[in-house]
Amino acid sequence: MNNKSIAKALDFIKNSGVKEKDVQTDFLSVEPNYDHSLSRTKPTFYLVRKSIEVRFTRIQRFEGFVTGLLTNGVTTIHGIDFRSTEMRKHRDTARAMAIRAAREKADALAAELGVKRGKVYNITANDWSGWAGGYWGGRGGAMFQNTAQNTGAASEVTDRTLSVGQISISASVSVSFLIE
Repeated sequence: MNNKSIAKALDFIKNSGVKEKDVQTDFLSVEPNYDHSLSRTKPTFYLVRKSIEVRFTRIQRFEGFVTGLLTNGVTTIHGIDFRSTEMRKHRDTARAMAIRAAREKADALAAELGVKRGKVYNITANDWSGWAGGYWGGRGGAMFQNTAQNTGAASEVTDRTLSVGQISISASVSVSFLIE
């Protein structure tokens, strides 16, 4: 049954114009299920799950695509992530903004203490995208600076039931400076 459902879903995806390179089976599990009143060692059935990752680029047709998946063998849709095709460019910009902010914050803190910011002795960076909340401050003596780079134009969706909004691309850096 699972194979028939997956085949039907994959046919729908292919017929929707999604390129083969943009479709990947990314998860497979087979789990025995027991009726403990009958046997604790012999499964009564096996639960099979397959997960398909699809890169769908026609945002104007997104809701119809989702509906098509659900009527063509897919039972669960999870992990929808809206991204920019220029993620690297925007991440690099956000990271540079975070570095500038870390330096400015260190200068302000050092000035309040009557000292000067010295050379960097440690730096780490974390990048993420999506609805990143988390603008947080110092932790463990290190300074964290978070910045978001707005990727620009609003959604191209014409259907009024999906609100993609603007994609946030963020960078978090932790910079430790010496004090002079």
